[in-house]
Amino acid sequence: MSSDADYAIIDARGRAHLVSIHGEVDLSNAGAVEGQLLARLAEGRCIVDLNGLTFIDSAGLRMLNDLGNRYRLAVVLGPQAVVRRAIEIVGLSATIPTFPTLDEAEASFL
Repeated sequence: MSSDADYAIIDARGRAHLVSIHGEVDLSNAGAVEGQLLARLAEGRCIVDLNGLTFIDSAGLRMLNDLGNRYRLAVVLGPQAVVRRAIEIVGLSATIPTFPTLDEAEASFL
């Protein structure tokens, strides 16, 4: 697998950070992704848009689960998201609030 993941970090109207992750999250870059998320979570709430992910392995899933257990984190995962099935199989939505759209995440999570 490729170890590429791109991040777009956007302030969501001053109430939370929105981090949009594109590409792949796997063992080779899960630590870097976690570092990006931790930098935002240290400042408060964070909404992570996973709709641009094309792959996530167990290291990425574990990282999201661990962060969801420790911080105010929500995930945007639309019905067509490629990684949706992996997120559902491991039950990540039991740990992290998951929303189908950014608007719903902002309305419910913020």
